[in-house]
Amino acid sequence: MDGATLQEPGNVHSLRAVETAVVVLHLRTTTQIDELMRHASVAIQQRWEYLGPSVDKGSGRQPPSTLFRQIDDALQWQSDDIGEYIRHEHFALELTEEQKDTLCPENVVFEYTDHQTLHAYAPFGSGSSGGMMVVDLVWESDSRRWVYFNVKILEVTKMAELATTVVEALKVFKDKQTLEADGDEDDDDYWGQFVQPERPADRNDTNGKTAASNGDNISENGYWGQYDDDASSASGQDDRIDEIEHKPRDERQLAILKSVELSLQAAAVASQASGVSEAEFLQMAYQQFHATGRQ
Repeated sequence: MDGATLQEPGNVHSLRAVETAVVVLHLRTTTQIDELMRHASVAIQQRWEYLGPSVDKGSGRQPPSTLFRQIDDALQWQSDDIGEYIRHEHFALELTEEQKDTLCPENVVFEYTDHQTLHAYAPFGSGSSGGMMVVDLVWESDSRRWVYFNVKILEVTKMAELATTVVEALKVFKDKQTLEADGDEDDDDYWGQFVQPERPADRNDTNGKTAASNGDNISENGYWGQYDDDASSASGQDDRIDEIEHKPRDERQLAILKSVELSLQAAAVASQASGVSEAEFLQMAYQQFHATGRQ
């Protein structure tokens, strides 16, 4: 949704949602389908195109009740009697006082169902199951307007949980996404997927031994296990290396540390490939380095 539109003052979106809902209900009452499509979402336009009755299908010879049922099914995402209720209530462009008590800006609620889809629910009657019948509108960013998406029943408890402003709805959605991403900090199965500086994950080396969780006190097998994991990642695994805290005093020290780290990774891979232990491979590498340095 457009940022500037999101921050419009007051209850402007509630007012606009009610205005659109009144038009939608009037056009549903009078079955002005062509005009309704001008106020409908792309999804509803496509649904009507494929599911709407036509003369070619022999709809002109069908009983009115059957024809209206086909119309309602094409204009909604669920099959129910809401369309019949709308026609019975005779919604005009000027609401009755009783209708205004329900279909008013104060009763409109908003909900983000994903990052790009914002719904406005405008109540217009009580459902037989105790819920509220609502006009379900979605925000169309290109035209910056509310458009018709559905009419349906929302439970009263669901209505009470939804936001009364667009800004609040966005905050609720972001908070929900954060909770779903973070999960429960006490859930070891969830947190075990992530390597965290504050909570280092235990890692197993190829011999089944576990590295110490304290970065300042890592056992020899556990230390090499980190780089063994990097070697196995070449076969498709996506393991991360726990960071060991260093505090270099200048960029030269940092460059040296990085060079050593890369060398150790290479040593782990090469030792596995050659079938010798890490210690034996490092001894061979040291002797070669020492001999090269004296040339």
